[in-house]
Order: sequence, then C-alpha cells, then structure tokens
Amino acid sequence: MNKGKTTARASPEPSAKALPKVAAATAEEVLARYEASKDALALVKPGMAPEPFLDRLQGVGLYEDALAFLAYALPRREALWWGLACVRKVTPADAPPEIAAALAATDAWTAAPSEERRRAALKAAEAATYGTPAGCLALAVFFNEGSLAPPDCPPIPVGEWFCARTVAAAVHLGSLALGPEQSEKTARDYVNLGIGVASQPAVWEKR
Repeated sequence: MNKGKTTARASPEPSAKALPKVAAATAEEVLARYEASKDALALVKPGMAPEPFLDRLQGVGLYEDALAFLAYALPRREALWWGLACVRKVTPADAPPEIAAALAATDAWTAAPSEERRRAALKAAEAATYGTPAGCLALAVFFNEGSLAPPDCPPIPVGEWFCARTVAAAVHLGSLALGPEQSEKTARDYVNLGIGVASQPAVWEKR
C-alpha cells in the first residue's frame, strides 16, 4: 500500500522534466491562468504534471483544449515561435502579401525581440486582420510585453495572459484553415509541434 502511494507521488516527475520549457510543475498551475473547458478540467488530477495531462487531452480528442494549454504553458517567446511554425504549415505559398508580412513580422520579433519590431507586428496584424491566423499571431507579438498605448502616451501595461490567449486563438484558427475534415489532424500536428518546442532548446539558444 505504501509502495503504491510512493509511486503515485513520484510518477509525474519524469513527465515534468520531459517538458523543460514549461516552468509550471503541475497542470493545475497552467489551468489557473485561463478558463479551460469542463471536459478538460474533468481530466486533471491533483499534482498531475503538464505532460501526462496533455496526453489525456489528446487521448480523448480534446485537441483544441490541448492547444490552449500549450499556449498558456509555454514561455511567451516560445509560444510565439510555436504559433509561427503552426500557422506557416497552413499558409499557402501564394498567400496575400499582408499575410506574408504578418508572418515576417512575427518571425522578426521571435528572432530578435525589440520594441520597434513589436510595434511593427501590430501594424502587420492590422493589415492582415485579426481574423486570420497570421494576423492574430502578429497581434500576439504586440501583446507579448510593453504598453498598449501609442509610444507618445502614458503606458498601459499589457495584461499578463494577453499573449497566451491570442496565441491560442491564432493556432485554433490555423487548425481550421484547411477545412473541418482536416482540422483534427492539423490540431494534432500542432500539439506535437508544441511538445517539441517545450522539449528542446530554442533556435536562439543554439546561436
């Protein structure tokens, strides 16, 4: 009996280490950052690490919940990098220039963050429109840090989880971009991409 209890407490530890980019020790810590679905909340157990919770979400086909969870679990820069990889997968080569510009603005900021590039991402998001995956993702760049107000106005701090919420919206839009018949496969691929981002050093860490 005691051995069983010890195993139950220790088992989340390897899973937590499997996602080194996720600072949260438990899935509950991440879920406290946003309003998850009732179906997702029903799967979490006290003290459960993030990775087994993601496994449970995927196991029952709650891919939209898994996408949201990753958006809130990853550090902001990594979340934007993940979102960029996701949106690029469903963006055609002949996409309108506004869409390409929004992706380029997101790419520029993730490669080398700066206030100038954050402001440029907002302009690109407006041109692409927030209802597109690329435009929504560029908006998430603007929501990453700094002030919501124009540069010459008193600062209005960005909400703590604005970026995560907008990344979640962008990857959800991207998962629907190829049509409903492809949405589950696309979302599943996105989750796998996110797990990869959470598991490995970022490109900028290797330079």
